[in-house]
Amino acid sequence: MAVLKKFKYDHIKVGDVVYVATPVWSGHINKRGLKLGDYFLPYSVTKITPLFFDVENIGRFRKSDGHCNGASTFGSRAFNIGDFCPTLGRVSDQSKEYKLAQSREKLIEWINFNMMRYPINSNVLNCDELGELKILLEKNLSQYSSSKPV
Repeated sequence: MAVLKKFKYDHIKVGDVVYVATPVWSGHINKRGLKLGDYFLPYSVTKITPLFFDVENIGRFRKSDGHCNGASTFGSRAFNIGDFCPTLGRVSDQSKEYKLAQSREKLIEWINFNMMRYPINSNVLNCDELGELKILLEKNLSQYSSSKPV
């Protein structure tokens, strides 16, 4: 008598939610991007086969262990809430943290783009505003060991 192997995701069905580590990328480093972090986000299962399940806009995962089948720019594994990921810890919905990280990165990109493109107009900013801007730029500049604030 053949023994059927139990898969971790045997009972998964279309519409179920799994969590996949989703990266936030920087767009301003050599226009190639720099991975700033991973956040567990919920994704819906869109298709089921005997050995795999498809996750919306990400890829195909094995029912046996949740690992991605093939290349993915996202995490290489699907998780359930409460699972433990060896590299990122306990799985929880990190949608809010992800949106905050994305918003922060978009602000940084906007500031970097505009600081290089448009010089500061002394007719628009008063002396106090220029002083505040100088303090913020010095704070950012301090991360680079070769530069010293004026």
